Amino acid sequence: MIGMTVGAIMAVPTSSSPTNLPLPYPEMPATSYLNQITSGGFLPANVAKATFIPASSKLIGVENFDQGAGAFDRGLILEVSIPPAKLNSFFVPALGNRGWKILTNTTSNSGSNLIARIAGSDGNFWEIGIKNPPPSSYETVSPPTPKGLLIELRILQNQPQ
Repeated sequence: MIGMTVGAIMAVPTSSSPTNLPLPYPEMPATSYLNQITSGGFLPANVAKATFIPASSKLIGVENFDQGAGAFDRGLILEVSIPPAKLNSFFVPALGNRGWKILTNTTSNSGSNLIARIAGSDGNFWEIGIKNPPPSSYETVSPPTPKGLLIELRILQNQPQ
């Protein structure tokens, strides 16, 4: 009897690949937009490849908080075609499916904020923040259209202490 039970358990198919959660909106890689803020290839390739945004997102502005000194801290201002209430329902699975660990996910009447972390191939941890609404000051790349939702996608390097 024990042999039959063990045999039955061993016959159950298993998968070592993670299950991807379905996304409510189409996605696209953020790589081309990240190139706007990552001169010299400073962002590890695995972090860039794991960053996805809603399809048809438009780059509106860029932020450079580190100014080339210290840990990487830069951002993108994007216009997305997702309703504000559905923003985190896109980014939670889009990031989680690619290895980002969601640290915080908050929504209120004034907006939303999501923070996730991933280990970079450079030995550092990297955090991404998705914020709606974005800060009011940033370097404009393209003027926004009135119909789009603006968000901030900010990437930070956490260097070991």
